[in-house]
Amino acid sequence: MKYWLTDLAVSLLMNAEQRARAARQQLDDELDKLAVIDPDAATSIRADADRVMHQSLLAVDAYTRDQRVLGNSLMAPVRTDMHDADLKLASLVSRLRDDSQRLRDHVDAETQRALKLAGTVVSVALVVGLVLTALLLRSISLPLGRLITAINEISSGNLRAEIPPAGKDEIGAMTRTLGLFRDSLIERERLSRERDEQRRTIETAVETITDGIVLYDADDRLVLSNSRFRELYAGLSQHLAPGVSFEHIVRAALELGLHDPGDRTPDEWLRHRLDEHHHPSGSHTHRHKDNRWIRVTERRTPDGGTVAVYTDISELKEREEQLQAAKERAEQALQDLKKAQNSLVQAEKLALLGQLVAGIAHEIKNPLNFVNNFSSLSAELLQELKELLEAGPEQQDAATRDEIDELIATLTGNLKR
Repeated sequence: MKYWLTDLAVSLLMNAEQRARAARQQLDDELDKLAVIDPDAATSIRADADRVMHQSLLAVDAYTRDQRVLGNSLMAPVRTDMHDADLKLASLVSRLRDDSQRLRDHVDAETQRALKLAGTVVSVALVVGLVLTALLLRSISLPLGRLITAINEISSGNLRAEIPPAGKDEIGAMTRTLGLFRDSLIERERLSRERDEQRRTIETAVETITDGIVLYDADDRLVLSNSRFRELYAGLSQHLAPGVSFEHIVRAALELGLHDPGDRTPDEWLRHRLDEHHHPSGSHTHRHKDNRWIRVTERRTPDGGTVAVYTDISELKEREEQLQAAKERAEQALQDLKKAQNSLVQAEKLALLGQLVAGIAHEIKNPLNFVNNFSSLSAELLQELKELLEAGPEQQDAATRDEIDELIATLTGNLKR
């Protein structure tokens, strides 16, 4: 059931969910058998299986919504429940072994009493006693010997050892108990293999994530980290052993020059980073000295640990800088455009003023020409009038006076016009 739930969390396939439910049904059938021997243990293991099933399906829902960090957090208590179930199974196996030993001692004691009884019967009736003793020894020693042989083989690790058929007597009860004990050992071995497979599956799933993943336990010590995190923090490989504290890892990264403290001192930056880690409140961004930007998202797990996701956002930062530069260039271009627009407006005003001046010049051109012509004509008339007046009265006749009158009339008309 754990294997198929893990496969469901990784692949999100309906087939995995169906197999997980089928495995759960098979587990319930086996627990029903186990309840005959130890109902409390069966009930407790069934409760653990319920929590594992429920919590795993919640994690699958989170993975389906692409909430991987939440899904990983939900899967964390599943491992605890699995561990509890393994401990309970181990405890049950231990109790069954003790019960088997007690039954064996009891059978040995009963055998000794039977042998004594056989000796007494032999003393009373030798022939009958010999026959009865032979039959008794055969009925006890032979199945008991086969049972002891099976016990020795199972104790030596041969879980495929043949167990004799169980009768209705005490040896049969021991045989059935031994069968259950062997089945529990086989189940424990199978669960151990599945647990190893599950661990490898989880490690493989974490390795396929494109972001750096680091998990710390409740004591803030490293549990696991994927290869992407080790790529982002090259040079920290010797400091990333399981059990190393978070403060040691951050301090080592700072000493190796992987972090850029900016305007803070190294000690101030370290205290600030530890405070962010101990009080996670979302995402925060750190700059490395190789001009890389790393966004760190930290969340608490239900068991008190911390899961951290490291994302390289250098390309995004570079695009933001390019966008900011483009924005500044656009603002400068806009200012230049406004200046050009103002210059164009001034030029249009000057052009309109030139057109106005040209229109005014054209309008006053004719009056000026008239004044100029009038001045020339008036000068000529005045010159002729002067000559006629200078001729003297003796030389002026009627025709001359008529000309003078005509000139004066002409001048007067021109002035009126």
